[in-house]
Amino acid sequence: MDVKSLGKAWARAQREVATAARLYPPQRIEVPLSFPFLVQPAQTTLEGRKVRQKQRTTIEGGAAKAVDARCLSEEFQVLAHRDADLLHFLNRYGWWDDEQRVLPVEEIWEFQECLRLVLRGSDKFRAQMLSPRGLFGRLPGLLARKFSLESEWNQGALRLTVETNCCVDAITATMLIDIVRGTQYTKCEGCLVLFPSKPGKRFHSQACQHLALVRRSRHPRNKRDKFRKRKR
Repeated sequence: MDVKSLGKAWARAQREVATAARLYPPQRIEVPLSFPFLVQPAQTTLEGRKVRQKQRTTIEGGAAKAVDARCLSEEFQVLAHRDADLLHFLNRYGWWDDEQRVLPVEEIWEFQECLRLVLRGSDKFRAQMLSPRGLFGRLPGLLARKFSLESEWNQGALRLTVETNCCVDAITATMLIDIVRGTQYTKCEGCLVLFPSKPGKRFHSQACQHLALVRRSRHPRNKRDKFRKRKR
């Protein structure tokens, strides 16, 4: 089969898919969907420029623990590129990626850059980067993830639960929820964190606001202004 024949076969297959989608559209139903943000605990070590994680046993406290995914994401956005800080972050939260036990340190920092890029983008851009077919309608986005979905009966009603077992899942699931809600982001005036916009909120946390005020008060120009006021 030559290239021309392959092209015709591909076009025919695409038309068949489009016809089937038109004749049998997906059915939409409204079911409660919950995202319990859980991360599996792990022991993290650095071996050269690679991160090695070992899952803890049940005796050591191996049950998944609930985390604040928003805080996790904001902490990761400003995490310094230092080995000690990275180890502290991972040992605090746990499993980084459910698919890998050993990964290069640079992959984590690349994910950090991608996260900042996606958060700065529009709703459409974020949706494309998180979709398995977001790029050109065929290729997965830079932060596309697959999640496990569980169903259970809750007081006579069906409830669907999306599982998150690692840091990457928790961060990307938070962004997916924000896209559905139409959440916009604001850059913190005290650091690089991008957080959900709220009227009058200029800092992502009280600690960051306090630190920014301390830095402002210590600025040489502000010190001169204070001295002049006292002199008067």
